Amino acid sequence: MYVYKMFLAKEKALYKTLNMMRLSNQTLIGYFWAPTFESQGVYDIASNAPQACQISEVKDTLIVPPTMFRTTEFSALW
Repeated sequence: MYVYKMFLAKEKALYKTLNMMRLSNQTLIGYFWAPTFESQGVYDIASNAPQACQISEVKDTLIVPPTMFRTTEFSALW
């Protein structure tokens, strides 16, 4: 029963993410936020993708970016 619940949770998260994307021809288009210090890692992962994957930065947008506070091992408790 536990394995089945985990499978359903994974499928629900997958379809929730896919529903947030827009289909254009045969391409899924979506937006995500990544910290600037992680940008090189994001580009590395995209370049190793088996399918053609393109990431472009959007600079001028009306979407309010999320706030991110880097935590340390000490401040993670609060």
